[in-house]
Amino acid sequence: MKARAFCVSFILFASLMISITATATDWYVDAVNGSDNNGGTSLEDAWKTLKHATSQTNYTGTEEEPCIMHVAPGIYSPSANGETFPLAFFHAGIPEGYGELRGSGSDVTIIDAEGTNRVLQLTLDNGTVSDVTITGGDHAGGTMGGGISAYCAGGTIHLERCVVRDNYKGRGLDTAVHPGTYIITDCQFINNNGPRDGSGAGIRINNMVTMKMANCLVANNTIYDDPRFVGGGLYIAADTYVR
Repeated sequence: MKARAFCVSFILFASLMISITATATDWYVDAVNGSDNNGGTSLEDAWKTLKHATSQTNYTGTEEEPCIMHVAPGIYSPSANGETFPLAFFHAGIPEGYGELRGSGSDVTIIDAEGTNRVLQLTLDNGTVSDVTITGGDHAGGTMGGGISAYCAGGTIHLERCVVRDNYKGRGLDTAVHPGTYIITDCQFINNNGPRDGSGAGIRINNMVTMKMANCLVANNTIYDDPRFVGGGLYIAADTYVR
């Protein structure tokens, strides 16, 4: 009887562990009700800051089951929930590394660096950022993206239903010089300011990049008053394919 009880207990424990592993590709962050002392595996157990969440995940999901970070409505900023920037999402060099940062809507999920640093630093093979507002980025110490600085390691980065606005000294979106594809759908790039030593305030598309855009708004982006630099809204470098 004891042996049978042990066997049943072991099976239940093993089943529980399999269940936990299967759902561990979904993580949750809630600036209002979360805590960084939580486990992050459900909305009720959500972390509080994106900075903590990025330090706890490895984004080793597959195309069929990507690692998804669900971000609840709220303001993610230094003053609102103690957020620190920049936020580094995803990891390159993992062939099966599919990850997604999924907000709850660009009108309710606001990621605001409040001028402390750039907002997002994306380094990944394949991934998606969707349904968030990216604002308040300031990369005063360099020329890369104040809102989003992206490095696509040969795969595809998707931006969907995002608003990238009011980022300073480093563009709304800046892509690294590296072969990769960016697919931008239903996004807005508004009121971003370019750096003094480079072109492109709203979006800069660098060499060897393929960019596909659909139903996007690029408006009121300004470069510093310097005749050497161009492309207040969109700057496209050589050896770049855009459609």
